[in-house]
Amino acid sequence: MVKQSYVYDYTDENGTRLIDRDVTGQGKNFYAVANVSVGYEQKWNKTSVQVAPYLKIPMGEIGYGNLSLGGIGTQVSIKRDL
Repeated sequence: MVKQSYVYDYTDENGTRLIDRDVTGQGKNFYAVANVSVGYEQKWNKTSVQVAPYLKIPMGEIGYGNLSLGGIGTQVSIKRDL
């Protein structure tokens, strides 16, 4: 995320106001997340099923809030030969 710009609606006892926040230049970490994945594919006739668990490892912080983006999941795909 090279350029980020936020507009907030902020309401307090004095009413509602807009707050603009430009954080361009913060979070210029192109290698903030490392992706690790290993998959398995099984083929039957012309159809195959692939299962690939993955892990996203935070390597740095991103953006104004200094977020560490990471996570886990599984990609499942079904492919058919034409």
